Amino acid sequence: MTAADITLTLDQHAWSHAAAVSGVAFQTTADRLVLGLDDNQLRSRPGHGLNSIAWLIWHIARLEDVAINALVASAPQVLVRDGWSERLGLAQADLGTGMDDADVARVSGTIAIAALLDYRMAVGSATRAVLAGVSDVALDQPVDPMRIAALVQDGSIGPAAAWLTEAWQGQPLRFFLTMPAIAHSYLHLGEAWCIRTLMGAGGGR
Repeated sequence: MTAADITLTLDQHAWSHAAAVSGVAFQTTADRLVLGLDDNQLRSRPGHGLNSIAWLIWHIARLEDVAINALVASAPQVLVRDGWSERLGLAQADLGTGMDDADVARVSGTIAIAALLDYRMAVGSATRAVLAGVSDVALDQPVDPMRIAALVQDGSIGPAAAWLTEAWQGQPLRFFLTMPAIAHSYLHLGEAWCIRTLMGAGGGR
């Protein structure tokens, strides 16, 4: 990853997080998504089988936390090292992939909204710190399979998401900086905007 690559990645990452994470002087996609919404709206699921905005923010944050800290940096997840499980009111490390409807409803209904938004900001800040210290040599190396196995053991990857253990095997570390940290976030932010529209909450301008 060249200096220009890192700058571009940081710019793209900034738009997927609150402006306070990167210090940009404008409202980002993430800022406008939650603008004017109360806690009940963030928890709302305006149709059968749909996710809530709160669940989507949590899932995005969890995957970024797992991919960047546990896999790229080989460091404790933000969730663990800063005691976020207790603050969020969730006694699980699961990243949410493969959750059924009942699990989505449970997380949506019980998660502490203010802590959720703070947790995602903390994850975003940690990602930017990792990006600032990456090296070309490290990023070309395949992910250590032991790091993936550890995510199964600690419950971050649950049985319903077991396919991730195969999909991630052999991937270079640069993959985890681009896919989970950016592309995956934008995928679900788009979904969250659809949920906002279905609630009749407008465009968040």
